[in-house]
Amino acid sequence: MLANGQAILVSGHGSQIGFLAASNNASLSGSGAVYYTDGTSSSFTLSVGNFWYPAGQDNTQVAAVNFANYPTGSSGHTVYVFSVSVPTDPTKTLQAIVLPRITGTVAGYQAAMHIFAISP
Repeated sequence: MLANGQAILVSGHGSQIGFLAASNNASLSGSGAVYYTDGTSSSFTLSVGNFWYPAGQDNTQVAAVNFANYPTGSSGHTVYVFSVSVPTDPTKTLQAIVLPRITGTVAGYQAAMHIFAISP
């Protein structure tokens, strides 16, 4: 999905939430929120690298393929997917997260943050 402020139900506890993600056309960052079952919440910043370049400082590369498909054919360039984590309170039970609101679509060359998986 494209990160655009969606609220997603999650459950469990832990010291972090992991995201499998990549941004296109630019590295992107945005603020989100974690909600706990006790009614409290905390904010986080999610920074996701550009799929066109290997992992940066905040991201761990987890996969790569040697091309991206475009309407005009193969890019002929390696693209990447990253693991990124944000801290949570391990003493509390998770209820939901709200993804960053990143404007943009995949149309043209607009940058967008793609979230492929979320795991507490």
